[in-house]
Amino acid sequence: MDITKYIICIQKAIAESDQYEDYVPLLEEYKEYLKVRLSQNAKDIDAACQLAPVYNELRYAHSDSIRLLEKALQFCSDDINLVDKSRILTNLAYYYEDNCNKENCIRCLRAAIDLKPQMPNAYDALARYCLEDVNFADAINYCQIASSLSNDIKYKYNFAVVLYQSGKITKAKTIFEELTDICKDERRTLYGLAACFFYLVSWRYQKCTKNYRSIGC
Repeated sequence: MDITKYIICIQKAIAESDQYEDYVPLLEEYKEYLKVRLSQNAKDIDAACQLAPVYNELRYAHSDSIRLLEKALQFCSDDINLVDKSRILTNLAYYYEDNCNKENCIRCLRAAIDLKPQMPNAYDALARYCLEDVNFADAINYCQIASSLSNDIKYKYNFAVVLYQSGKITKAKTIFEELTDICKDERRTLYGLAACFFYLVSWRYQKCTKNYRSIGC
């Protein structure tokens, strides 16, 4: 089997299995297949980027996936196109994040964007870190770029959330309304829209109450 067939088989096995142990043998088989490909060609980007999540699924330490991808990046640095290099860096960032290494995670995300600016997932991840650091301006900017680069609803949802958390409630409400029209049964979107309405109604009520008292009535 090739990578595509293995992925289909593994996805099917996971969907049909009741226990993790049921599909571990297939993961182990896939792992050995990928390792053989890498032993034959150390610059096999597809194999490296597949083996890292397989390690993760098999509950290896995050450092194993990081070491694998860093090695692939080192071997391929001068010979691969910018898309593949950005792909490795983005994958690396997520494993550094899982390993609680914020500095290296951000370094990889920024490097990925520098190489290939059309990477919505990298911008989206950077926005989360900016939000953690209460850097609302950059968080909004990165989310806006991510949502403009992809039609994936998750990026627009995250953009609305960042706008809300930044205090730009009206703009957030507009996006939540658009998403509600698209995803009528999406609870997160409905909750976000409800939160915006509640905030705006409360703010208007407080403003009216303040004005009412100021005229001495």
